[in-house]
Amino acid sequence: MTGTWEIIKEDGIAGPIVHGDLVHLQNQYGPKLWLDACGHATCGGGYEVSTTDSRNRGNHRTGTWEMLLVGGAPVAATSHTAFRLTVTSNYASTAHFQISELNLYNQDSEVDLSGAVTSPTGTVEGSHAIDCRSSEGPEFAIDSNTGTKWCVHALTIADGVINPNVVLSIQLPQATTVTGLSFTTGNDVSTRDPRRFKLEGSNGNNQWDMIVDHSCSDATRVTARRTRTPVFTTASAGC
Repeated sequence: MTGTWEIIKEDGIAGPIVHGDLVHLQNQYGPKLWLDACGHATCGGGYEVSTTDSRNRGNHRTGTWEMLLVGGAPVAATSHTAFRLTVTSNYASTAHFQISELNLYNQDSEVDLSGAVTSPTGTVEGSHAIDCRSSEGPEFAIDSNTGTKWCVHALTIADGVINPNVVLSIQLPQATTVTGLSFTTGNDVSTRDPRRFKLEGSNGNNQWDMIVDHSCSDATRVTARRTRTPVFTTASAGC
């Protein structure tokens, strides 16, 4: 176990280790020595890393380490009144995109969308799309009915390239914290399912906060119809 380390908080308080905590690292092999930043005077030749039999050598804190998360400290979940889902690709070259239901979550609890309203299907600049049918508009993505669906046909632009970026916009009656989403798949053609997407939240003034960023990583595909996907978060995507 020469590469296995136990992380021990410097303050000795039990609990999860978070961004900014000061810790000691104890190797789990043999005498269980402590990781130490060996000073110039001791190591002779520069600052190096070694192990020692004490957490800190003398009065120096050479064995104290700060835990820093990649990207910095996590941002606390924020409540929003408006949300927009932007779908950027599906599982084929088809120009159609569909979901039966959009499901939002606050941690492990599903968000109640019974009072939410949708806006007409939108697009980002340079994209063009229409609903497949009048009975398949955005309101059917949040009607709690897996027998309906939101279906969009992304139109080709001048150079013949399909550039979907279709947008589903939702307004809630009160500010709500959302940390993840899932889809309920449509009734047919699994290649129309969202493959890459992002979910943002806003409280007005056209200021949008990223909530779920799955724009750089394919979502877990569910080919079964009228079935819920796993819950997607920014962490699950790695974007």
